[in-house]
Amino acid sequence: LNSSFNVIDLFWVGRLGANAVAAVSIAFVVIFLIMAFGIGLEIGTNSVVSRYLGEGNKKSASDAMIHSLVLGIIMSGVILISFFILEELLLGLGVGSDIFDMTYDYLSIIILGHATYFLVYAAFGVFFGAGDTKTPLKITAILLGINFILDPIFILGFSGFPAMDIVGAAYATIISRGIGMVLVIYLLLVRKTVFQFEIRSFKIQRLIFKRILIVNIPSVITFLAVSMGEILLMRNVAMFGTYAIASYGISMRLDIFAILPAVGLQIATLAIVGQNVGAKKFSRARKTAWASSLMSIAILGGIGLIFWVWAPYFLSIFSNNLQVIEVGTEYLQIVALTYAFRGLTMTLGSAFQGAGDAKPPMILSIVSSGILAVTSAYILSIVLNFGVSGVWYAIAGSAIFSGITNAIWFKLFQFKTSKKIT
Repeated sequence: LNSSFNVIDLFWVGRLGANAVAAVSIAFVVIFLIMAFGIGLEIGTNSVVSRYLGEGNKKSASDAMIHSLVLGIIMSGVILISFFILEELLLGLGVGSDIFDMTYDYLSIIILGHATYFLVYAAFGVFFGAGDTKTPLKITAILLGINFILDPIFILGFSGFPAMDIVGAAYATIISRGIGMVLVIYLLLVRKTVFQFEIRSFKIQRLIFKRILIVNIPSVITFLAVSMGEILLMRNVAMFGTYAIASYGISMRLDIFAILPAVGLQIATLAIVGQNVGAKKFSRARKTAWASSLMSIAILGGIGLIFWVWAPYFLSIFSNNLQVIEVGTEYLQIVALTYAFRGLTMTLGSAFQGAGDAKPPMILSIVSSGILAVTSAYILSIVLNFGVSGVWYAIAGSAIFSGITNAIWFKLFQFKTSKKIT
């Protein structure tokens, strides 16, 4: 859902032309790299809080909440380092001179603002672990609404307010995310809507940090593998010009909308599996994972067919450039048919994480996104001269591989029963 901020930016920036779309598209792969740390924190928090609650240990779950927020503050400081290497990162991506300045200006603001959002990742992990999916959804909807209203005002100008072009999109995003940080702090620490606690009695416990990081670190590596794969794929796509970059960027945002139902199932699966594992109801945990996977396959498979049929229409929402639409249509008509496999990967990956073992999805993400997709994309597009179509086939193939191997691994997976997590 957090990726939707970039989707909204892309929608309004599309009014500025193909170069602006390409700039925001490249920015997204860098943003996703940063998001990997926040998503990992959210997953680690969700897993630990849900398992503590499954054991009936509300005190430790409350302590995990505070420890997660502390980790969020630490990560916010660490992630600011990326601001100082942004120019080198964009040069490494092969960003052309025609869009370099726009990309740099947009990203430099987004990175500074995104640092405040790590507390939101931590807070959402707490809500999800406690079985509350409505509050994060409401907060995200409010923030997206604010962003959607501010974007056209800041980008295009309104009633005397000056047009800021692509930089306006960045300011609109960080303002809405800053509001999100204030909201979650108010709900968790002032209103105490999830846990009742006394901040004065809080003590740092290395064991709780360890429990969160045991799931957090492999989850971060998982998303880093995906994001690094996206960066290398974007570099590959950049060889085929600005229109290819813009098409790929728009298509990735449509992918995000397509998998949103699976994201909801993913979050619910992680929390329910975690609570059942904490209560040592392993059979129920396994049945939950498979039931969620079947729903995800059915829903995303149906969405994939819709995108396959109406690909040009969906692309035209973001751009009226015929070359962008043509290249993007080819992408969707190849990749959308593998959405069901993505759903399988997402739900089973969250089941592993809910069980407290994030290594299987980490390993499979490194292999599928970090190695298979990147190497096969280069071979197909450059060596075998398939052009940019080779990148699309590589992405589809890696999705199929990931879904099947996740299913096999989970089938053989044994839940740990040796000890409680206290």
